[in-house]
Amino acid sequence: MFKSLDDLDLSILKLLQQYGYLIKRSVLSADHCEALLDLMWTSAPEGIERDRPDTWGPIPETAHSSDATYVVSRNKWQYRSISTHPSVLRTMTTAPMWNWAEQLLGQSNVRPPTEHGLPMGHAGPAWPGGPVDPQLTEGARGIYATLPDTETASLPDQLHTDGHPFHFGAVCLLEDCPLIVAPSKFGLAVIVSFIPFSRCNTIKRVFHSMNTCPATKALFIQRLTWML
Repeated sequence: MFKSLDDLDLSILKLLQQYGYLIKRSVLSADHCEALLDLMWTSAPEGIERDRPDTWGPIPETAHSSDATYVVSRNKWQYRSISTHPSVLRTMTTAPMWNWAEQLLGQSNVRPPTEHGLPMGHAGPAWPGGPVDPQLTEGARGIYATLPDTETASLPDQLHTDGHPFHFGAVCLLEDCPLIVAPSKFGLAVIVSFIPFSRCNTIKRVFHSMNTCPATKALFIQRLTWML
């Protein structure tokens, strides 16, 4: 049914339906990952240094930020103001990502991003003290960094859905956790959402992309709700 190497063929879709996850390799190039990492590190909070993993958290309270376009907390920062930068948008618009989005949401039914448009967070939280609506962006969600945190390392992994209409989301891990950092939940990722123009006959998918550069690159696709 789907012949292109950029498509998720019928056998892959059946595996996704049966097991709830897939591994897809070589999603982003090493050069692209490095360019995104360079962008991310320009936004590092005070005291966090790229070449010194021993400084990677927890982030001091004096560097925390509640700005919806640049959120900084104990063990993460979310660089949303960069979400319509051309390098970030290239994650969405080049194959295979865009192909998969149209395959799942409908050809010509995916809202295209706008270079240097309105970033995620520009409208503030959806309600006072609440989260940001990820649909209110003209690009990706942004580049997020989750730092090692011994307090959360032993907690079980959990999934969640965002409280807004369905979409196709991709979380692309850009780099491995250095061996000198204690094992924990850790990742540097660019996060994108593909929004359909109109409702389609499939339900929300969440794609978690674990794309390590320059080591083995892979896309981990996790099912939350799936209907064919």
